[in-house]
Amino acid sequence: MIGPQGPANTYLSARPGFLRLYGTPDELSFRQPTTFVGRRQTEAKSVSTARLEFDPRVEGEHAGLTVFMSPSYHCDIVKVRRGGQYFIQLVKQVSDIRTVAAESPIGSGPLLLRIESDALRYNFFFAAPDGAWGSLGTADARLISSEVADVWSGAYIGMFSVSPDRTQAAPADFDWFEYRAEK
Repeated sequence: MIGPQGPANTYLSARPGFLRLYGTPDELSFRQPTTFVGRRQTEAKSVSTARLEFDPRVEGEHAGLTVFMSPSYHCDIVKVRRGGQYFIQLVKQVSDIRTVAAESPIGSGPLLLRIESDALRYNFFFAAPDGAWGSLGTADARLISSEVADVWSGAYIGMFSVSPDRTQAAPADFDWFEYRAEK
């Protein structure tokens, strides 16, 4: 669901050629408004890539890509602001355990995010638009499964944004998103 900032067409017209998402206070949820646009993961082996322009204004604000099974089972690669600096983080939510598994300082400006999957794991990468890909870490694919999460729908891969203060939310502009099945 796209967050409650206004009519859905403003998310496409605010910056032509981009999908603009404004963060909502709640993390990925089934019960509260959530700023998320995704697609079902239909193959075990896939590559999902997006180009993000996002400079968070407030602490805790973040946006990026997620592998989402349910609010209690997802892994995210996000850009976040902490202590006045920007970081790229790999965040894992498994049941009632939420952890920042890895992080790296980054600058402002555009960022490429990638999630590669196979039957056993998800791999998370980031890069500047003209730079080399850096690995941020991996996640065990078995922990994002219907059997563990007790959700029948399957995983989604998508773009999302969270802001603790909706009135100051920085726009997360996604230039493009690509999902590609691999053989």
